[in-house]
Amino acid sequence: GGGHRRIRIHEAIRFIRERSIPIQSPAAIGLPSDFATTATDPENDESLLSLFQRGATEEAESFLMARYLGGVSIAQIGDDDIRPVLEALGHVPHTSEGILREHCATQVCLQVIERMRVLARGAEPRFQALGGAIGGDVYMLPTLLVSGVIEEMGGRAVNLGANTPTDSIRWDLANRSADSMPDLVWVSVSHFIDENEQVDDLLRLGRDCLDSGIAFFVGGRALVGPIVDRFTGFEVHSSLQSISACLASAKLG
Repeated sequence: GGGHRRIRIHEAIRFIRERSIPIQSPAAIGLPSDFATTATDPENDESLLSLFQRGATEEAESFLMARYLGGVSIAQIGDDDIRPVLEALGHVPHTSEGILREHCATQVCLQVIERMRVLARGAEPRFQALGGAIGGDVYMLPTLLVSGVIEEMGGRAVNLGANTPTDSIRWDLANRSADSMPDLVWVSVSHFIDENEQVDDLLRLGRDCLDSGIAFFVGGRALVGPIVDRFTGFEVHSSLQSISACLASAKLG
């Protein structure tokens, strides 16, 4: 039943992405019914930023899905499309309209990346991963993007979402049976609420993971400059493509 249909859809998506085939019946694979026209219109080369600035959320969604179905990876879409656009929207003056546009853009990106994540998911994962954003970090999108990259690189990701204290991850690991342990733990850090204490917590979690044979990745816009030196011996990633490159060569699972 449903399982077979899901596999067929995944095979179709892979075929479409590998060959950049125009989609005739978008609704059949869970896309908006007007997707084919909005996504493949050669006249429409409006930028993603421009679409979000004028509140054209459906067109923005189609823009991003067209990139993905054209064969662009989730990692590239996150680094090259979403990140610069949200940074630009975040730097405009905080007027009512500016805040609204930024929030709408973030919601569209969350929905689209979740859809891509489901489409990217393979039937037989080669490794298991668990992670989220550090305690006090309310940003949902970076950790969701990491989970999407993990899925497209053949893993199965349990995304704990925003504001996940390292103690909660440690508790989860301590209460798992040996055969249900993840192969990878990630923590996304967009901002710290107490830098010194939270870096200590991250280092402690990282050591616990490595001692247990679990890979440990950290990254995010708060991990720049001298603070990175404290993470000697750990994987600190400054981009999603850095994560995907690492996962491509890592022996996990």
